[in-house]
Amino acid sequence: GRRQKAVGRRQEAGGRRQEAGGRRQEAGGRRQEAGGRRQKAGGKFLFLRVYFQIRRQSR
Repeated sequence: GRRQKAVGRRQEAGGRRQEAGGRRQEAGGRRQEAGGRRQKAGGKFLFLRVYFQIRRQSR
């Protein structure tokens, strides 16, 4: 009936909101990448230091 259709639309809207949230996280990841590139330019030693810190955190 009509009620089921309305509920289906609400779920779709909720799914779209989650997608938008995922896109925000992607944008954040790109910012981190840009930061990593800056550090590389600053010196390989600094980059390596940060790289090992990230590896420790990911465990």
